[in-house]
Amino acid sequence: MKIKKMERNVQIESYPDGFEVLIGGKIFTRFIARKSLPKPIFYPLFTPSGVAVTRSVPEIDGGEAVSDHPHHRGLWCGHGSVNGCDFWEEYKPDHGKIRTEYVSYKGDDKKGHIDLTASWEDADGLNILKEHRKCEVFGLADANIMDFAISLTPAEHSAVTFGDTKEGGLVAVRLAPLMIAEKTGRIFNGEGLSYSAKTAGPEITWGKRASWCAYCGQASAGKSATVAIIQRPGGFRFPTWWHVRAYGLFTANPFGQSFFESDVTPPPRGDFTLGSGESLTTSYRIIVADGDLTSARIAEIQQI
Repeated sequence: MKIKKMERNVQIESYPDGFEVLIGGKIFTRFIARKSLPKPIFYPLFTPSGVAVTRSVPEIDGGEAVSDHPHHRGLWCGHGSVNGCDFWEEYKPDHGKIRTEYVSYKGDDKKGHIDLTASWEDADGLNILKEHRKCEVFGLADANIMDFAISLTPAEHSAVTFGDTKEGGLVAVRLAPLMIAEKTGRIFNGEGLSYSAKTAGPEITWGKRASWCAYCGQASAGKSATVAIIQRPGGFRFPTWWHVRAYGLFTANPFGQSFFESDVTPPPRGDFTLGSGESLTTSYRIIVADGDLTSARIAEIQQI
């Protein structure tokens, strides 16, 4: 079934420490590269009707700090072991930082275009990895869409190894508290697996490979929403593993294979080394929709 894109105007305008993206005159998200944050983020994320699907970020919104995984902010990218440096958690004094070096953006009648480069710097400030990210945004009647493409290349003509750990995601989202699977939410994927608080047994969607994964639930009082992430065919280690949890973490992690397939003897390793001049590339489609999307609807949007 061919679906026509909505021709809702996309505007991208300057905002403190970044820019904001509006679709049809309503805010979809903001890009924030504040120096006080260890990595750039898109935050918040809104559905077309204005429902926020991301957990509040105290460093931006004010209020008390969160004790539950405070490094989970909005939509971001990171990994827990890059040449042994942690670009995921921020509790250790020697964690890495992702610094935005260049960003450009423009909107038009149908799409918004975002282009940025960033440096992944270790605790000593040494740039060990170069990131190039391209995003396109557009709107459908029931969903805001971001196409998110990322390329990672070793810096300084040296090899870079991504370690096998579940702590990471080339694209990651922390969901609003009401919609998590421990409460009203449901996790389901392109392989037909589904998990919610009503499901007996373990989180069967965690650590599974699929071309897409989705999280739906009541994002605010009386209003449900869905966040789905689709990996594009041809991307790195397609179909990816999903580090998606009932408490609201939702990431695509292609490196944590020994954790996700620990029932295999011996467990396979997910480490990956990029040589000098080589690049790791992959891309995702991120859907932020009103209501509970069906698998059929996600499959339709996947084909646009």
